[in-house]
Amino acid sequence: MEDLKKLLILLLIPVSLMSNNLSKYKELLTPQNIVTIENGILKEAIKLKNYNDIASVAMSFYATSKNIHYIGNKEILEKKALKLLKVASKNNNLNASIFLMLNFLKSDPLFSRDISRQVLLKNMNNKSSEYLLLSKTFVTTYVSLTLDHFSTNVKELNFALESLESLREDNSQINLYRAFLFKALDSDDLADIYLNKACNNAKYKNVMNFCSTLEL
Repeated sequence: MEDLKKLLILLLIPVSLMSNNLSKYKELLTPQNIVTIENGILKEAIKLKNYNDIASVAMSFYATSKNIHYIGNKEILEKKALKLLKVASKNNNLNASIFLMLNFLKSDPLFSRDISRQVLLKNMNNKSSEYLLLSKTFVTTYVSLTLDHFSTNVKELNFALESLESLREDNSQINLYRAFLFKALDSDDLADIYLNKACNNAKYKNVMNFCSTLEL
């Protein structure tokens, strides 16, 4: 189990989706820009419950709060941004959710896990086209963090397995996840079956490297 934990985060999160990180919102705002946005776009977005605009404004605020050249109060702006992002995420805005999940993956993995679980509970059985584009990132993040932090919790492991099956994928990466979920659930026979399937059909470098360390 420990060997897989070292691979989990880097193994399956699609790199292309990292475009939701701070680099997308790197343009520096001034304190006056912040006030103008709050009194204009943000105020209107909150009034209309437009969570797409709320999320976009919040991400810009957060990115600005992390910029060393920002002359305003970075701490206050960061708290404001996080509050808005959490509101948008709670209202099932997937852009806000994936932004929070990926940006806190290393510093607060349990928070990232809570975000991914919240998204799965709201969307797994009612899949929108937007969710389908991001579903693998949410699912694999939840599965990997569950294995990392809840490897003895049967209820969470079963939900992780259910979420993984909702992807309807059968490849070496997914089978490797299945193997370790079944291993955590003490289903050694199923774990061995999926481990062999993963390694016998490995096409991804990380999976092949992992399998090369095993005696199958």
